[in-house]
Amino acid sequence: MVEYQLNQNISDQSRATTLSGLGLIGSVISIALNPCIGALGDRGLTYTGFGLGLALLLIGLLIPLIVPAVNRTIK
Repeated sequence: MVEYQLNQNISDQSRATTLSGLGLIGSVISIALNPCIGALGDRGLTYTGFGLGLALLLIGLLIPLIVPAVNRTIK
């Protein structure tokens, strides 16, 4: 679904560069978050599960706020 939206809204001339940039951003975020997740894992699985669950809930709550803003910007 995300891939479809990206391909619909990115022009053919800049698609490869844009997708490469998004991949880079995802990798940098992973580099920043993986040590935090590992530190939680060292404390115990309860903390890890709670922390990851809380992060997923927060992302789920923020997506409706982000997606309409992106759609308004594109159109």
